[in-house]
Amino acid sequence: MKKIVSIVLCLVLLSLNQLCFASKENIFDFDILSCNEIKISYYNGGEFSYPTMPGYYNYVTIDNEEIKEILNCISDINYIPFGGGFGGAGGEHLTIYVNGVEAVHFVVGVEMCYIDGKIYEFGMEEYRKLEDLVFEYRTKNDIKVYFNNERIKFYNSPVIMNDRTLVPAESISKVLGLEASWGGDKVIFKKENQFLVIYTEDDYIDEYGSRKPIDIGGRLIDEIAMVPVRVLAESYGFTVKWENNSVYIMSE
Repeated sequence: MKKIVSIVLCLVLLSLNQLCFASKENIFDFDILSCNEIKISYYNGGEFSYPTMPGYYNYVTIDNEEIKEILNCISDINYIPFGGGFGGAGGEHLTIYVNGVEAVHFVVGVEMCYIDGKIYEFGMEEYRKLEDLVFEYRTKNDIKVYFNNERIKFYNSPVIMNDRTLVPAESISKVLGLEASWGGDKVIFKKENQFLVIYTEDDYIDEYGSRKPIDIGGRLIDEIAMVPVRVLAESYGFTVKWENNSVYIMSE
């Protein structure tokens, strides 16, 4: 009798497992093996960009291994049909297009996603694995920036202009504990009562209110405010060094 019960339980578990696998396979309307391109768009909810603007980060890959790994990763996420309730817009959005067609749109702030017009919930831990995977592929050739030896995630890549490294103003300000706002031809940073203004005219106003020239000021690149990282960090007492194509910012 025990053997029969065990066999029945095994068959039930096997059936359930196959049903779960089948639902994951059928939840997306694409064949992984037939994909020749994926496009990933990311928006971090900041004031310097918006999903409909060019500054909304986009990444396209045609590398077969990248495609396979990313698509397998989104297939492995545990999607739960949304049971109702209220959901806001969220702070972070990650959309994956397969061969030009939207496969899934993740809304991180409310842990929901949209697949073929239907709403699903997902696990944050699983989503972060996908986000990390995408980030590593997208930034493998980027200039890397570290704060206290921990790599900073920039969803808009740092750039070098006039031999200076420019980074997204909003992202770097959060890491350094600053408030930031964009004012037309300038970015204004604040920490307690200390202000710093970086202009697009290659100069800045230091903490003493003096306007000084710099090698390069702020720039608007793909609708994202970018600022020279060394000037900003050193103005607030951080140590900055360049080594092996990487920028290291350290607290004193």
